[in-house]
Amino acid sequence: MVLDETLKKQEDYTIKLSEYGLPFKSILVRVADNNFYVFDGTVSCIFKGKISDWKADLAVKDKRYFSMPAVIDSNTVAVRSLNYRTMENELGKITFKDTYQYQYSSKLLQKQIDGFFDTDGMLLYDEKSKKLVYVYYYRNQYIVADKDLNLELRGNTIDTNKHAKIDVVYLNNHKISKLAKPPLFVNSYCTSFKNLLFVKSDILGRFESTDVWEKASIIDVYNFSDRSYRFSFYIYSENGFKVNQFVVTDNYLYALIDKKIVAYKLNALFK
Repeated sequence: MVLDETLKKQEDYTIKLSEYGLPFKSILVRVADNNFYVFDGTVSCIFKGKISDWKADLAVKDKRYFSMPAVIDSNTVAVRSLNYRTMENELGKITFKDTYQYQYSSKLLQKQIDGFFDTDGMLLYDEKSKKLVYVYYYRNQYIVADKDLNLELRGNTIDTNKHAKIDVVYLNNHKISKLAKPPLFVNSYCTSFKNLLFVKSDILGRFESTDVWEKASIIDVYNFSDRSYRFSFYIYSENGFKVNQFVVTDNYLYALIDKKIVAYKLNALFK
């Protein structure tokens, strides 16, 4: 489904892939400029096509599993993958212009407990600033790196949870690990636009009203170029449902709330 920025015009398309024989389990679709991409990190494949006809050819088929794909340019995708030697998460990028190449950095994500669950988070690429941003789910930290996976800064959100509050248990002689109980989310969703990082906080702030917290989602805004906190705002629930995902453009914030897409006009604070 394609919508115009006012959400008044809608067009529906069917994506066609060059190959359907793969054991797909977790498909994601991303659009960047005139291209679109179909990812499934569980079978390590990337399809690429044009939005003019919504037909995609297989661009990458590898053995390295990945998650959190973020398109850098037409032939480069940032990903999170698992280092099979340490069994810890690492950030990398896949290039597939002429030949397939995978570059990784084991120094960006910082282990606190196990290096897998405690480094879980969201990977973004901010097209305006040309920066990669990784926001941890369970601690008050985010990372900014350049397109070549060089660390530029580590910043903190305004929450006070510096360490992930998770309980990891190991089974079958440490061959299997799992969480003993649901983890405490600090940052549950995020997006970025023009050096601004928008983070949905899942923890009630010290000066925030419980009544408002029950009716709205709190979005904290940071400028990741100087590590500063800018301000916070609310996105109110629709029919009892809180915001699930959101994106920001020059003029609007678009939020997915239950089965609705809602547009909010941005004022001068966001410029």
